[in-house]
Amino acid sequence: MKLWLLLLLALVGVFLWRFNRQADLKRRSPAAGSAKPAQDMIRCDLCALHVPLLDAVQGRSGHYCCAEHLRRAEP
Repeated sequence: MKLWLLLLLALVGVFLWRFNRQADLKRRSPAAGSAKPAQDMIRCDLCALHVPLLDAVQGRSGHYCCAEHLRRAEP
């Protein structure tokens, strides 16, 4: 009889633990509407690194990932 009681208590404990863990994971996951919008990516003409268009440096003959690459490509 004691063995059945211990087994029942263990099963209830595992059930409560899993239920609580699933609820916690749902609470932590980001909402569907909070995702950042996609950005256009371009390739640096010197090193081929892809960077967001808003972060790229525009030169006379293309886009670059940083001012140093612009300076090296367009003297």
